[in-house]
Amino acid sequence: MSLELDKMNGKIIEQWFENHIDISPEEKNIFFNVKKEIQGDIKVFYDMNRIIMIGEGVLDLKKYNIYFECRDGQCLLNTLYGKMYMESMKFRTIIATFIETYEPIYPIGTVLQLKKEAFNNVLDISKIDDLKVVIAHRFVPINDNRYIPYIGFIYPIGPTGEENDALHFTAPAIEKVIHMGYSDEQEDAYIFNLKSTAISKLNMHSVAFMTREEMKDGIFQNK
Repeated sequence: MSLELDKMNGKIIEQWFENHIDISPEEKNIFFNVKKEIQGDIKVFYDMNRIIMIGEGVLDLKKYNIYFECRDGQCLLNTLYGKMYMESMKFRTIIATFIETYEPIYPIGTVLQLKKEAFNNVLDISKIDDLKVVIAHRFVPINDNRYIPYIGFIYPIGPTGEENDALHFTAPAIEKVIHMGYSDEQEDAYIFNLKSTAISKLNMHSVAFMTREEMKDGIFQNK
């Protein structure tokens, strides 16, 4: 990630925090310093999210001087920059925001190999060796609170008008990048505007971070 892009993402996080007065300045400072410690290692936030969703667990990252623990609906985050306790789902909202902001967004035309097991409810994966898609759409809203990060067409078939010719997916479903689409400064500015609008202004989150209640309501289904 370029220094300029990192600054743009930091601005999105700052705007988001400004809209959440229920988060104290001390808590905001701890989160910013954690991000500074881990640099681009967003997996740390994913591991925290996994522990929250399990309901309990410990993450002891000595190389980053970070200790994280969740149980009984509460989380403890202990760092060189301070210690804080927070309700687990409130904590999850914050780390989801960091993930969605700092995670790279691949350009239109990028060819990806997806984890085919993630689509066994919509495709007969027994007949598929490698599931490849071409990114066609990004940040597609499905309601006032949630968006789909990516929609792609199956490679090399492309759009057919038939059911399941386009797959909705999130970053965890990506196995690897096969071919990167074209990107320039115009693309960076566009992604900044997309993220800024969806995340900091509209307070939306990816379907990757749906609550259990939303999953039960079936607000997101691959079509």
